[in-house]
Amino acid sequence: MEGVKAKASWEEIPPSQMPISKRISAVAYARYASTGKVTETEKVGYKAAKEEMQSVIDELSTIIENKITAIEAQLESMGATWTPGRIPKW
Repeated sequence: MEGVKAKASWEEIPPSQMPISKRISAVAYARYASTGKVTETEKVGYKAAKEEMQSVIDELSTIIENKITAIEAQLESMGATWTPGRIPKW
């Protein structure tokens, strides 16, 4: 989501995919305190971020459904103390 880390500045990074966070920031910055109509560039940026974010959400959902659920079940069976986000079974 953050992209390639720059050693000194964003400009020195070789061509790579635009990070989702930068895409969202660009659209948000353009809209901040603006009373004008949404531009085509903003629409394209928003659409690209939405499409890219959907794949991230799908991947996270798979991890939560498959791996996290199994880990939580194992914690329950071991009698582990409560951890944030895990619903205890009484």
